[in-house]
Amino acid sequence: MKTKAIKNIFALALILFTVLGCGRYEEGPCISFRSVEKRIYGSYHVSYISKNCIDETNYWNKYFDLIFSIKELSPADISDHIGMQVDGYIDSCGSWKRFTLPLYSIHYWKEEDDETVMIVNHMYDTTMYPERLFYPLIVSAGTIPRDSFHISRLTNEDLWLFHSHDNDVYNIHFRKQI
Repeated sequence: MKTKAIKNIFALALILFTVLGCGRYEEGPCISFRSVEKRIYGSYHVSYISKNCIDETNYWNKYFDLIFSIKELSPADISDHIGMQVDGYIDSCGSWKRFTLPLYSIHYWKEEDDETVMIVNHMYDTTMYPERLFYPLIVSAGTIPRDSFHISRLTNEDLWLFHSHDNDVYNIHFRKQI
């Protein structure tokens, strides 16, 4: 009798883990016991970027060599905040200059089926990198995106975001650094 009860409890627990652990993204892992917030952690580079379905990846690769690192903030911090650090190089009039944004807090939240992150990568001094602003990823302090970046795909390797502003739609595909 005890053996049957233990088997039933084990079967019920296995079913619950499977149902609660399934990812919401069809391309993602079938079962993940980590939350989206935990799966988003990692160091990424831009593998594709478009504005209104026009591929801007070649332009990005020509002028930007940046790594976007998403990390967990101190456990004492608010749970819906994660940290992002941007590091790398930006072409400035034909010469590559170091660009670093220290670790700062970004928001992550979920509303129904929509999971979003708020990213605020802005240059404090745009004169060092003339004509190298790239909305919505690298902006000046006065043009920080008010809207969020919506997660459209999240796998062990990829983080895809889309962002809309006025009549423009941006798709950004990040790939994890190996």
